[in-house]
Amino acid sequence: MKKLFNLTLIFFVLLIVNSNAKISQKNYFAIFSKYDVKDRNTVQKIINKCVNKLGKNNIKVRTNNNGEKILEHKNEKEFLNCTYQNILQIIKPIPAVNSLNKKQLKNFILNNEITFDDGLGDGKMTYIFSENGYIKYKNGKEIGRDGWRWSKLNQLRVFMNGEKTTWRVSKELFALSIKRKTSKSVPFFLEYEDKVKAKERREKLIAQKLAEEKRKEEERLAEKKRKEEERLAEEKRKEEERLAEEKRLAEEKRLAEEKKIAEEKRIEEERIAEEKKIAEEKKKQEIINKKLSLIKETELEKTKIYKLYSRIHKIISRCFRYSWSS
Repeated sequence: MKKLFNLTLIFFVLLIVNSNAKISQKNYFAIFSKYDVKDRNTVQKIINKCVNKLGKNNIKVRTNNNGEKILEHKNEKEFLNCTYQNILQIIKPIPAVNSLNKKQLKNFILNNEITFDDGLGDGKMTYIFSENGYIKYKNGKEIGRDGWRWSKLNQLRVFMNGEKTTWRVSKELFALSIKRKTSKSVPFFLEYEDKVKAKERREKLIAQKLAEEKRKEEERLAEKKRKEEERLAEEKRKEEERLAEEKRLAEEKRLAEEKKIAEEKRIEEERIAEEKKIAEEKKKQEIINKKLSLIKETELEKTKIYKLYSRIHKIISRCFRYSWSS
């Protein structure tokens, strides 16, 4: 298939080395393999049809740094859509050719959850059938219910928004077709999952979601606890700092008060000592003055006595002289 693709495109595809793109040649061919489209001629027809439709000049094949062929198209989305739509036309169910019979179809719809874009404008939907009807879900949320039955010709009639439609499913379970009233059947790519496995998967997802929510809640609570502990620790630190500051200020105040008292005491002691010193010096001076006074008095007395003695002596001397002269 790859060789055929290369041979066909060689006439209008430019090969360039060392480039990057979104669609590898390998992944592009995997689209055909996914839906079991293996016939080379069929694959080539689809490729040619899409290339011609969107323009040969818009497509290139490049080789990236890993040596892989990379498909580049200026209208990449349209090119892929074209490929898918042409594949769908190959794999769509055709009555009496590749469609499930009543027994196979009943077993399929009752034992599987069916997901596809039902063409009603809301995107992919999941249909879950039971014996009494079906429930339609989108992203796990119920958005509608309706019924179904078998026609006289054993065709599956499904009521969609109250409208009777005919469903067919391909034997390969790749596609289904829906016919509304007199319009032509419209094919859709089909995805399905066994109900039991789907239920187990959802339960597992719910358990994982609950576990994740629990983990996030535990993380949230742990973070909340951590922040609360940090807040309390910060408050405690600030309170300790405040108390330490108060203690420091109180200690400074106490020391200042003690220093003041000590200074006042020192000054008072110095004053008392000075007063005592002055008093002692005064007392000493008084004693000295008293002694000096006593000394002066003694000297005065001596002077007086001396003077008296001198007078007496003079008188006696005179008396003696008088006596001698007589």
